[in-house]
Amino acid sequence: MKLPRISTDQRVALLYAAFGGLWIALSDRILATLARDVAALTIMQTYKGWAFVVISAALIYSLLRRDLALRNRAENTLRASERRYQTLANISPVGIFRSDPDGATTYVNPMWSEITGLLQDKALGDGWLAAVHPDDQEKLRRDWQESTAQQKPSFSDYRFVRSDGTMAWVMGQATPEIAADGQITGYVGTITDITERKQHEEAVHRRAEEFAALYEVGRETTAQTDLPRLLETITQQSARLLKASDATIYLYDAAKDELELAAANAYALPRGSRFPVSQGISGAVIRERQAKIVDDYRTWSSRRSELQHVDLRAVALVPLIHREEIIGALAVAEIGNDRKYTAADTRLLELLASQAASAIQNARLRAELETYNRELEARVAQRTEELSDALLQAQDADRLKSVFLATMSHELRTPLNSIIGFSGILLQGLAGPLNAEQSKQLGMVRDSARHLLALINDVLDISKIEAGQLRVERAPFAMRSVIEGAVRAVSPLAQKKELALHQVIAAEVGDICSDRRRVEQILLNLLSNAIKFTEQGEVRLECRVQGKWLDTSVSDSGMGIRPEDLGRLFEPFHQLETGLNRRHEGTGLGLAICKNLVRLLGGEIHVESEWGKGSVFTFMLPLDA
Repeated sequence: MKLPRISTDQRVALLYAAFGGLWIALSDRILATLARDVAALTIMQTYKGWAFVVISAALIYSLLRRDLALRNRAENTLRASERRYQTLANISPVGIFRSDPDGATTYVNPMWSEITGLLQDKALGDGWLAAVHPDDQEKLRRDWQESTAQQKPSFSDYRFVRSDGTMAWVMGQATPEIAADGQITGYVGTITDITERKQHEEAVHRRAEEFAALYEVGRETTAQTDLPRLLETITQQSARLLKASDATIYLYDAAKDELELAAANAYALPRGSRFPVSQGISGAVIRERQAKIVDDYRTWSSRRSELQHVDLRAVALVPLIHREEIIGALAVAEIGNDRKYTAADTRLLELLASQAASAIQNARLRAELETYNRELEARVAQRTEELSDALLQAQDADRLKSVFLATMSHELRTPLNSIIGFSGILLQGLAGPLNAEQSKQLGMVRDSARHLLALINDVLDISKIEAGQLRVERAPFAMRSVIEGAVRAVSPLAQKKELALHQVIAAEVGDICSDRRRVEQILLNLLSNAIKFTEQGEVRLECRVQGKWLDTSVSDSGMGIRPEDLGRLFEPFHQLETGLNRRHEGTGLGLAICKNLVRLLGGEIHVESEWGKGSVFTFMLPLDA
């Protein structure tokens, strides 16, 4: 069981009472035992009294001396602690204050005075509250009174207004001081200077609001395509964003070196007013390509006379620059209001001007583009009408060509077929015998007629192809037999030039669904060309199946084709040899017909050639149509 703690005076009283009681109870018995008579007892009684006084005094002195020593040590310790506390309070980087239980300030350290700008004697009691920002006083007083009334810690952020007008944000906190008996003896607290943090937070918040506003402005200006309405939107948004009385846009006319008042919230001058760039603050902005601020236009030395009737005060202007090209100036102004524009205001205005310059140029470009589109539409309509007339003329010409070709087909092919037929009869001797010279001459007539007929057929084919009138008829047929037939047909030409003619047909080559007559025509054209342009060596035809395609190639060891001629090889009427000294006959239509026929049959054709070493023509046709 723990004994209750008692004070010094209580301990002295208890010990004195105990000693006195024992002394009274025992001393008389001892004296009665020792005294032999009344006189001796009387003397001993006197000694007993003095002994009681001396012993009591010694006892009390001993007890008090010990407690006084303990108290002195405690007081010394307390004084040392208070000195340390005072030293720490003096050098502390935060403001420290103390108050009584009712909340009245009793102490502030030097840092508290440095932060708040309030002298110590002015801060005591409720004096410190007068230095708190007016907007924060009521809430701070209410919170402090609530904390002291409920005897609980207090926390709050608030502002002090210093004597020089500057402001200090502080984070204040206070906690109760509780004595050994549980009673609150006062409050101790600190204030921490958070001005920089608050300024940073306010700057971030302000910048976020500015960017949000700029985003809205950018969205609105981007959506606006009409230039006059766009300019009005920019001035309205500029005045709203900078909380200005007026906003104005001047557009720069580089050709005349003039500024035009294009838009404004409050028109001090008529819209469209012009003045030289050499005049006014807006002209200075254009000339120097940098922002300008006039704190009070009324007293500005270069004030324009036209604006004397306007109570124009603070003015801020920035150039409108788009891709290094200056296109005007954007201004905000205060009319009848005292205000000073800051560097932060001009930075915000420059951001807005950057967006505005892009929007203005975009609107101008859109206007130019619309004008160009209208002009282009007019030109297209005119050209379409001209082309329509040309198309009618071309259709008439095509109709005449078709009539001409039909006439040629009938008027030339019919007598040519007769010439070929009758010359064949004569060469066979059915009309009587012929001598050698007659046979030779008739053979030349028949060959010339056949050559002329082939030329007419080629011209008719290419004309039908170009007119889209050539039709192909697909049906299954044996590709092997078509190749063998084509090779047999050109064998006399190869034998005449003593050329080797080979055919290599893969075993898997069988039926193909295509136009047999047109495939034969392609093979005969390629083989005839190969033989025509080969003087010695061989001509080889190879055919194989490649997946779903039939791959057929005709190669020769002739003179080959120059690289610069390969690009035009399949053009109609294009020949490798031109002029009167060309050695090979032909119209230059064979390869053009081959290419178009292969395309109509759903295939592809290409050539590989090396000058002086020969050529390889390859065409691919689908196995199934």
